[in-house]
Amino acid sequence: MVKRKTLVSILISLLLCVGLLPLKTLAAPAAPAGEWTDYVADSFASGKGTKEDPYIINSPKQLAKLAKDINSGIADQEYTHNKEYFLLGNDIDLSAHRWIPIGSGTSTSTSSFHSFTGYFDGANKTISGLYVDESSERFSAGLFGHVSGIEIKNVIIKDGYVKTEVDSTSQDAAGLLIGSATQGYGLSTTVSNCHVSGTIESNSALTGGLAGYNSYGTYKDCSTDITINGHGCSGGFIGSDFSGNYENCTAKGNLSGKWSVGGFAGILFWKSKAKHCIADVKVTANDWNAGGFVGYIEDNVTIHNCISYGDVHSKVNGWEPKVGGFTGISNLNCSIDNSYAAGKVTAESTNYKAGGFVGYDKGGTVTSCSYDAKKNPELKGVGQTETAGTNSILPQDNIRSIICTAYYGDHDWDESKEIIKEKPTDVKEGSKGYLCKRCGDYKEIAKIKPILPSHKADITDLKVNLSETEYTYNGKVKQPAVIIKDQNGNVISSANYTVTYASGRKKPGTYSVQITMKGNYTGTQTVLFNIRGKKMPAPKLKAHSRALKVTWKKQKAITGYQIQYSTNAKFKKSKTKIVKIAKGRQTSKLIKKLKARKKYYVRVRSYKTTKIGGKTYNAYSVWSKTKKVIVKK
Repeated sequence: MVKRKTLVSILISLLLCVGLLPLKTLAAPAAPAGEWTDYVADSFASGKGTKEDPYIINSPKQLAKLAKDINSGIADQEYTHNKEYFLLGNDIDLSAHRWIPIGSGTSTSTSSFHSFTGYFDGANKTISGLYVDESSERFSAGLFGHVSGIEIKNVIIKDGYVKTEVDSTSQDAAGLLIGSATQGYGLSTTVSNCHVSGTIESNSALTGGLAGYNSYGTYKDCSTDITINGHGCSGGFIGSDFSGNYENCTAKGNLSGKWSVGGFAGILFWKSKAKHCIADVKVTANDWNAGGFVGYIEDNVTIHNCISYGDVHSKVNGWEPKVGGFTGISNLNCSIDNSYAAGKVTAESTNYKAGGFVGYDKGGTVTSCSYDAKKNPELKGVGQTETAGTNSILPQDNIRSIICTAYYGDHDWDESKEIIKEKPTDVKEGSKGYLCKRCGDYKEIAKIKPILPSHKADITDLKVNLSETEYTYNGKVKQPAVIIKDQNGNVISSANYTVTYASGRKKPGTYSVQITMKGNYTGTQTVLFNIRGKKMPAPKLKAHSRALKVTWKKQKAITGYQIQYSTNAKFKKSKTKIVKIAKGRQTSKLIKKLKARKKYYVRVRSYKTTKIGGKTYNAYSVWSKTKKVIVKK
């Protein structure tokens, strides 16, 4: 059990967030029956809690055991699990009961809380059905309620729901992964590669997509996809932060709150750092200090190469809103550089101006930053000024194009779709190319020749495609449609050609389609399509000494099979081999010369060989599901 410590960070954040009125809440999902505390496993699946042999958690009841142990208040290592290791072995569905957070309690001056102080690896398994409501208890809420160290990684939470209400004197908070993360004595907290989605609600707590409150923690390569109806100090990723570090993290969704709200963070305070992070969150603020990335920053905060994409709407009218496209306030001794605001800023105030990038300047330093001039033609980079800082903020009409090169390093061209930007005429070339998926910029890849009058176009000058080139066998005849376009992208009428399909076209194999042009077009072209066999069931595996036997179900109308085996679960090429079975009747194979005591992953597929025009073609089914086995010594 970790006793609450009175920190300067807690006091200041409380002063920033007190005095706020409740917000209208969203419709909450129906609460499940019972609590997971009453459905706890007697033990973990396996393991000793060491780095080499972590406790394995394979079920909701085993995860509930971890929560109940830590929340028990028993100081023995067996229950606190201090500095012990945990690993998820399966996806976890928590929908049956209300979840009681791992690390329960409150940080009020008269109470204490239990806290997780170990290593938790989610192994990229998915936790679904998370429902947390600590409103009656007035505790911090999340999968983890309180964390004081040491590492949480590879956790995925899908469509979770978290709610709490707290006392005004506490630092209690709500987040999908962590309610409140504070630094334990002699410990540090690192959170990496965690990805969460869902809804967070509170009329009184600090609220954040991943974590409600953080002190001294480090977060890398994490993302949120959230809906938040919060109070003060609400952020799409972190609600309120004290001296935390954030790198390569992303928040997206919708956020409604009051005081100090931001697409990524509500508050960043005292040496907080954000680097290469994105907020794509629509922000609605009912009080002051609102920004597309952060609501409020103070005391040596640094933000480098970050983006806010979301729109910001301030509903304040009657007092100063302090609202900007990137930050509500730019404070003395704080710096923002090489960062961009691409959303629209709307302020209902008739007496105070919003800023395209900074809402309210109190002497901060902003360099090499930009905001969207098209969306905000009437706004300047800074809305209101108390103390003029150093500001280098440019309005940009092509802000998303700038972001592509400055943040991502290059455009993301959609090479699956050719765009005709300019159609050719009989005297002028046209242009075709690709659009960037992120910003919509155009890159020319080729000129289109002028249209020559009274000239018969050969099929080689046209683009010939089939509506489908890959089918899966279902016993029915396949006949893909022919689609022919000219250089301008115009579809050629079927009256200008005849189509001859190969016979059969029912069983697995490769089949030809011959197109012969006529009228104002000349030439003949053959195109191919495949009918692949059905997806095979997962094979059966039996381990032998330095070998394994693979058995599969015989497939109809195919030439043979392929067995793919690997020591890598993702079948990395360097660790993967393929065995070809050239007989369709064969249903098993003994694979020898394997490594003893090594885990192998195996999958199978069928193929059908066809000869067309002297060439050989193979139509492969998709791979079966993967099975695994450990080879004997």
